[in-house]
Amino acid sequence: MDDLGNRWFIGEPIGVVYDYDMVGIWQESEIANGDHLNWDPQAAVGDVKLADRNGDGKIDNNDRHIKGQTAPKWTGGLTNTISWKGITLNIFIQTVQGLRKSNSLLSTAGDEMGRRNITTEVGYWTAQNQSNEFRSLSKTSNRHGYGFDQNASYTRLKDVTLSYNFPASICQKLKISDLMIYFSGRNLYTWTNWTGWDPEARQIGRGSEAINEFGNSVSWEDNYPMTKSFTIGLNITF
Repeated sequence: MDDLGNRWFIGEPIGVVYDYDMVGIWQESEIANGDHLNWDPQAAVGDVKLADRNGDGKIDNNDRHIKGQTAPKWTGGLTNTISWKGITLNIFIQTVQGLRKSNSLLSTAGDEMGRRNITTEVGYWTAQNQSNEFRSLSKTSNRHGYGFDQNASYTRLKDVTLSYNFPASICQKLKISDLMIYFSGRNLYTWTNWTGWDPEARQIGRGSEAINEFGNSVSWEDNYPMTKSFTIGLNITF
């Protein structure tokens, strides 16, 4: 039988996201009209609005379901080398697909370093900024413990190197065996729907923030993303 405590389900991967579906943020007009009373009676404006998946008129553990897996379904890479008259272009593209994970940038109401940002930067719900995507900063605005999972798939332009090998005639004049100049870039661009710095960043918990009462990770992002770097060099063989 399924083991809800460890999030182990028969026929499913070991690591899965088992959570609610978020369908928006409770707005002032909805609370004023009483739309929440037969759905989520304790809801207030700016709270996370969750889907009543089983149609029983209330939000409880029965509305959670398996939304995806925390390990990639597949990974891949593509390397291509193009050469022409001493010029060589080497490109490496990396892709990681089919995984989901909790996004601590959304769940902890802070930025990637765990700092609080003003609402105009992050977009959290206020009376003046009635977002339907980001909850309010109230401590009770996520009372059901929604984990704010997102698709963490990405495709990254990992490495690009452009080099030029000087002709032998020039090398002979310089009295060297070989001369090559190159320019390379690493982690140049990432295509992803992830909100935040980097979908590949680890999530490191701090005390009680690591796991909430529903077993969802709500830890801070505690490290820097993959850095973009550029290198220019000269290889000389005597």
